[in-house]
Amino acid sequence: MKRLLAGAAFTLAALAAPASSSALSVQEAILRAKPAVALITARVDAEVTINCGQGPVTVKPRPFVETGTGWVVDGRGWVVTNAHVVDPAHRLPPWVTHELKKTAIDQACVEPALQAQKMARGQRPDIEERLRREMMDLAIAGMRFTPQAQITVLLGGR
Repeated sequence: MKRLLAGAAFTLAALAAPASSSALSVQEAILRAKPAVALITARVDAEVTINCGQGPVTVKPRPFVETGTGWVVDGRGWVVTNAHVVDPAHRLPPWVTHELKKTAIDQACVEPALQAQKMARGQRPDIEERLRREMMDLAIAGMRFTPQAQITVLLGGR
């Protein structure tokens, strides 16, 4: 029995001893130095070429951005987050594509048409909506839509 206890004590002492001073990888150092919470950002930019009736125009609409938190779940750097955070950049749902195209039509077609009539956005919503519908019908068929998605993970600081 004494041998068993002595063996167990020796094993526990060996396990509790500090590891050798081997160099840490950058990833290990970051994981040890920072908390396990991360900020996740999915961003979808687009370049859209549209013909509003006066030749092709290329615009970059305001990007779609989704943010959320994530947690580092193991030493290899795996991060867990909610699907809705990364889904737009991973799968590009139709509603995100539609919103980007609609914004591009506003930027390339509706705003110049309003300016030509000496009007600002929001001044006459009825005219603005009519122009938007007309331009949507005209521009959507020949539109060239090029999305660029990216996911960013920012580790939390102390």
